[in-house]
Amino acid sequence: MMVVHNSRSAGPRNPSHIEAQADQIIAAFDNYELRSEGVQTQAVTARCTYTAMADEICTFAKEKRSAFIIVPFHKLRTLEGGMLDINPSLQSVNEGVLEDAPCSVGILIDRGFAESHDHASNLVVLYFGGPDDREALAYAWRMAENPDVRLTVVRFIPSTDAVELDPVERGEPTDKNHLSLEIDKDSEKLLDDDYLGKFKIATMNDKTISYCELVLNDEEEAIKAIKSMDEQKYDLYLVGRGRGMLSPLTSGLADWCDCPELGPIGDLLVTSEFESLFSVLIVQQYDKMNKMKEGSIRSASSVNFGEDFATRPSVSESEGFESFSSFKKWDPDN
Repeated sequence: MMVVHNSRSAGPRNPSHIEAQADQIIAAFDNYELRSEGVQTQAVTARCTYTAMADEICTFAKEKRSAFIIVPFHKLRTLEGGMLDINPSLQSVNEGVLEDAPCSVGILIDRGFAESHDHASNLVVLYFGGPDDREALAYAWRMAENPDVRLTVVRFIPSTDAVELDPVERGEPTDKNHLSLEIDKDSEKLLDDDYLGKFKIATMNDKTISYCELVLNDEEEAIKAIKSMDEQKYDLYLVGRGRGMLSPLTSGLADWCDCPELGPIGDLLVTSEFESLFSVLIVQQYDKMNKMKEGSIRSASSVNFGEDFATRPSVSESEGFESFSSFKKWDPDN
């Protein structure tokens, strides 16, 4: 059952704790609509069991021709800095959404806000390569269109001394922790180089966007580099889920994932200790061809929506994406 909210006309009431949290979210979207030109929001509550929730979300997203689904992580940050499992059922919901979504998906991990020196928001993209990382950069790039947002993009590159690993096909069709995704290493490298090249050219005159490349030997150096970024006090980390990509900089991390739905880098950011407070958005790009290959009813029927819908499930592959801001050399001291 779907319940459509009209928060602006709602009268006085005494909401429960859960309702109060929902009201805050709805109010945030209402405020966003009021402050944005040409934006409409609609708050809807779906009443269903946890076992049916993923299907409800995906069906509703397909009906609305959604380009992006954001779901909450099933753990919350404690006062001591750890992560508390508040609702284990949400993990299976998220896994179901990742498997069946008709568009790209983000898992949001709320760890509070960093201690920014001003009112600007500081975002960072950790870019290791592959379709999920390109999608993460696409959304960060769109967010950077806001003049109050500062964006840093860090590309991690294996050195010539790093052990080369072959790309893998992760997971089985029935494994909800991993979606199977066939990756061609050489093709993905070309796509990464081309996409980042366009990004650097389009953003070269924007002082609010920074870019750097780190050449590293193994996952230990990658972990050290990521933890050193804690000093920058970023508000939000955006990373790809990393399906199908096996890099010498992440191979060891992939073997120790507590939450496979986050991918190796997302899992590291959530389970490791950091002094600063920040949130994390894990991004999975919609893969239409792979869905059709698996016989997905949702992705096959999405073809009937026509060319307009075909460009929407993945922002980074949209033809209208490149008209955004900025780039400069990254300076870790600024």
